[in-house]
Amino acid sequence: MDNEKLNVTFLAANFSMTQRTFLRKVKKETGLTAVSYLKHIRLEYAAELLLRSDYSITEIMNKVMYNNLSYFSSEFKKIYSLSPKKYREKFRKIECVK
Repeated sequence: MDNEKLNVTFLAANFSMTQRTFLRKVKKETGLTAVSYLKHIRLEYAAELLLRSDYSITEIMNKVMYNNLSYFSSEFKKIYSLSPKKYREKFRKIECVK
């Protein structure tokens, strides 16, 4: 993910829409605000990296455009009910068993 490009202005332009139209379409299609949807995508990617990479949690935090570890962990835990560290520990074991 490119920190400079993953924002509403870039995405709207990429889809040849005004920001307002883009915001309305995202809300209509996902039921989420664009900001919430982007956060959701970033945290899903973080979860994938936790399971499939050896990046540190701090490296993953940076890759998904967070700059505060405590905030990243808090937001991750809201979605997955586990800290990033606990998520990795729990689900990597499950992946290894498969």
